Amino acid sequence: MLEDAEINHISLLLVQQDSLIPYHKRSQLYDCLDISHSLYSNWDMRFQRGELQTYDLNKMMLYEWRSSKGKDANLQNLIVKCQQLTLHAAADLLQDRGDVSINQISFSNRRSSSNSMTSLSDYSSSFHSKPSAPWSLTSRNLEMGHFLDQGFFSVVYKARSGFDQVEYAIKRISVGNFVNIIDTKTHNSGTLYFEKLLREVKAMGKCKKCPNIVVYHDAWFEGSREKDFQPLFLNNRFDEELWERNKNGQLLIHQADMETFLCIKMELCDMNLDTWMGANPPQTRSIKISDNIVTQILQGLSYIHSMNYIHRDMKPRNILINLVKTQLVVKIGDFGLAREYIGNDTMYSNLKGLNREFQSPEMHRGDKYDPKTDIFSLGLIYLSLLYDFEKDTTKAQRMFDNLRANEEKSKNELFKLLEKNYENVAFDLLKSMLKRNSGDRPNAEEALSWLEPK
Repeated sequence: MLEDAEINHISLLLVQQDSLIPYHKRSQLYDCLDISHSLYSNWDMRFQRGELQTYDLNKMMLYEWRSSKGKDANLQNLIVKCQQLTLHAAADLLQDRGDVSINQISFSNRRSSSNSMTSLSDYSSSFHSKPSAPWSLTSRNLEMGHFLDQGFFSVVYKARSGFDQVEYAIKRISVGNFVNIIDTKTHNSGTLYFEKLLREVKAMGKCKKCPNIVVYHDAWFEGSREKDFQPLFLNNRFDEELWERNKNGQLLIHQADMETFLCIKMELCDMNLDTWMGANPPQTRSIKISDNIVTQILQGLSYIHSMNYIHRDMKPRNILINLVKTQLVVKIGDFGLAREYIGNDTMYSNLKGLNREFQSPEMHRGDKYDPKTDIFSLGLIYLSLLYDFEKDTTKAQRMFDNLRANEEKSKNELFKLLEKNYENVAFDLLKSMLKRNSGDRPNAEEALSWLEPK
């Protein structure tokens, strides 16, 4: 029977590489492990709201399997189940490294640190006892560190430069996984998908001069189809059809595509805002600190919007923090859904798996939107800094849904409670940021004028 340490180890192991268990195959695996449909439907709903990540799903799946199957829930049977479902990459990895003692693994999940004020120094000892890298960085003279985080398309690791010993965050996006998910939704040309894949790199490159945006350093392709993609990337070409379609019109994505990755080298930050808020509940935060955080985010948003980009995924997990002596330096990160703004646009607004918790009303509905969609999302972040949801995600979601629906009763009750408990809060600004109609919201520059010293 799987022990707790083994479950933790396997859960981390299965997010070291993208697409070991593709999201669309998870329901088959749950069925194979005799996990009830109602249970994994609930997990799926929470995953799509952004409440759970892949690591969480793996862990919950294994605990539930152990609970129902007892001693039959062991590593070898899990490998057999993966083989039966043709999840050969997952089976092979578990066969090779599944029985390694958890004490030998140096990965550290940032989300697990949310209950304590963990600084980067607690993460920095991972290099001397790291597991073998799931990919090679020797050509870039980078030494791999531990797992940091993962999103819908990507996994992020820590790495150290062999030149100057500076530490970076390396984001890896499986090309095949990205295209599979996008093609399921839109059925456009493969060249368009390749261009979308590179949007994050382009957006970060154009916004790298702002101190309130995570610094972009480099990007490259590596893996089985590196030689196909890298020249197109370097020459900024999007005119070659990279995939064929079958008779049903679906793109033919092969294992070589799944094993080819876009790698993005970025500044490594100490923690995200979600972690910081977990370690500093509302009753311990001063209004001055909360306003300072929102001001720095607005400075970043102002720059992003001035470069004609919309972030489209503003949430606490995508706000990064560096601790510089006693000061918080706040930066906007994760430009995976950012895109240039030319006019009203609905593309991507209903992408499956997009975190909907902090979305604006217009994006939640799938309607046309503009840069002020980011302002509403920031308004919800601002509210989260002020209001104590007592770590109750259901309570937060219900309140956010009420604000999106502009339900006057619950909205008035909320602000009466806030005004009773807090003084010197820019409530007029918060109310304006949370207007249902985007035209009634301030832009980033206007919002900044409310918070910056007169």
